[in-house]
Amino acid sequence: MLYFLMLFVIPFSIEYDFSNSIIDLPSEPLLILFAILFGIYCLLNYKKVQEKININPLIYFIALHLIWTYFSTIFSTNIIVSIKTSIVKTLYVLVFYLGTALFIHQFKKIKKLIWVLWGPTFLTIVYALIIHSTYNFSFESINKALHPIYRNHVNYGVFITMLFPFLIFLNRQCKAQTIPKLFSQISIPITLVAIYFTYTRGAWLGLLIMPIYYIVLKLRWTKSILIIVSFIILSFGSYLFYNNNYQKFAPNFSTTIYHDKLSAHLNSTFEMEDMSTVERFYRWLASIKMSKENLIYGVGPGNFTDNYKPYTVASYQTYISENEEKSTVHNYFLLMLAEQGLVGLIIYTAFVFYLLMYIEKLYHTQINKEYKIAVLLIACSILAFLFNNTLSDFLETNKVGSLFWINIGLLTIFSNPIKENEH
Repeated sequence: MLYFLMLFVIPFSIEYDFSNSIIDLPSEPLLILFAILFGIYCLLNYKKVQEKININPLIYFIALHLIWTYFSTIFSTNIIVSIKTSIVKTLYVLVFYLGTALFIHQFKKIKKLIWVLWGPTFLTIVYALIIHSTYNFSFESINKALHPIYRNHVNYGVFITMLFPFLIFLNRQCKAQTIPKLFSQISIPITLVAIYFTYTRGAWLGLLIMPIYYIVLKLRWTKSILIIVSFIILSFGSYLFYNNNYQKFAPNFSTTIYHDKLSAHLNSTFEMEDMSTVERFYRWLASIKMSKENLIYGVGPGNFTDNYKPYTVASYQTYISENEEKSTVHNYFLLMLAEQGLVGLIIYTAFVFYLLMYIEKLYHTQINKEYKIAVLLIACSILAFLFNNTLSDFLETNKVGSLFWINIGLLTIFSNPIKENEH
């Protein structure tokens, strides 16, 4: 009951700043309470927990990631910040990954989980659309319409995009000519409209690549795609840093601004004159340069913001480079490199690569058609997250990060046989 209550309040939770510490209410106190009780449960039911989790290889990558997070904390530039960050990461894994894997062990409970998440989320979507309509759905007003439920339009856009495959799942599972079926059918176009009006490029692309990903999964192309993408990224990265070639792409400071019209916003993205795009490059370059001095351990979990300024490239500076909101590098791979060193980057990259390969294998081993489709839709939600996590840092955020770990927990469930009478 506590688990489902926690899921129910996640969409409604609001960030509060208490003495420079961000707390999500009411979800975070429930998260801590659940973690304490769940820890006791695991100690008292060790063999049962081991039976459900031990056979899943994902747990080893996750455990290694947590172990290195704490190990890099020892060498942190600010150990207090790193300890706090490490604890938050552990809570998310413990509650949303292990909690889901252990308690949502029947197909009917998966449906219950999705309904508990989707119901309140849909209310927040309707609320946002109504408020946004008072601003004529303008691009510049989207963050105002979302306040205070969502931090910004990016978090909102990614969260509801990740939930969209779940909505397809509900629509398939509901019986014809019932209220739940009608509700799910109405929700689909409303959610698509909401995703459009988030004006979040990552959410749009995340939605568009879902059908492409289905083809990749169906044809078993995951390994080939990973090799090709890795080669392109490493080649382009090497070119940029050879003789400081990245300076060739430096924008004009006076023309790199925030555009309050959507068309100008999109055009400036391709012309390297959009502030958010250039600011990302500004921090990406800094993270790579700072990693050279902290190659093995990094600067410690949670310490990128306090350490990156001396390594920035002035030619990429924008009007928002003061970073008053204290956001991070906006790429989780580079965040691992900066905060947890080369080893942290390798562990996280190996986890992502193995996760995608594991999904492909799991998809093709499902005999039951509905289970196969469920794995596909969970995979699409995970892909939307992974894509956007290369443009932002969502793994420890209240809404998006929790949904990612829930998805990993759901995959664990489908790696075990599910009895037909539990459908």
